[in-house]
Amino acid sequence: MGIEPTHAEIALRLNVDEHDVVEMDHRLSASDASLDASVGESDGRQTTRMDLLTATAPGPDHSPKVGTCKAICAGQSGVIFVPRLLAKN
Repeated sequence: MGIEPTHAEIALRLNVDEHDVVEMDHRLSASDASLDASVGESDGRQTTRMDLLTATAPGPDHSPKVGTCKAICAGQSGVIFVPRLLAKN
C-alpha cells in the first residue's frame, strides 16, 4: 500500500546511526517474554525467569538500623531483635 523505507532511509530522517535503527527493528520484531514463564523445574517446583533475576539493591538486612542493632545487641538479644527489625522493613 505504501512505501517500505530501508533502515538507511529511516536513519537519515531521524538523524541516527543505521545500526541503531537495525537494532530497534530487531527489538520491536521480537515477541514479548513473560517473567512468569516457566524455564524449568528444580526440586519439584517450577522455575520462572523472575526467579533467576538478581537484586541490584541491598536487602533490608544491610540497613543502618540493623547494623547498629547487631553491634549493640550481642548474643540472645540480637537473635530476638534483629528478626523483629527486619520484619518491620
